[in-house]
Amino acid sequence: MKRVLPVAPVLFACLTTVATAEPSVIDAAAAFPEGPVVIDGTLYYAQYGSHRVSTWDGSALATLWELPGCGPSAVVPMGADLLVTCYDNGTVVRMGMDGATLATH
Repeated sequence: MKRVLPVAPVLFACLTTVATAEPSVIDAAAAFPEGPVVIDGTLYYAQYGSHRVSTWDGSALATLWELPGCGPSAVVPMGADLLVTCYDNGTVVRMGMDGATLATH
């Protein structure tokens, strides 16, 4: 079973060590990040300004999905898949955890 945790819309990670617990920016180039969710320890977040969904696994950033003109505003778990709300084109996209587009509504 997937563990899903809601997170604040600010893309900060608290890097906790014995010496410090200071927050740090994980994606300084993020273009209007919003709609984040943590699934099985990986952060998924929409980047409205760059029309993509990105991930951060605790050590590396990656682009999972991209659709020009989408304007994604949220990433939501839906069973074994993800839903992405596309504000700019008025659609909802269902995609696999591998970033493959499965359906557009």
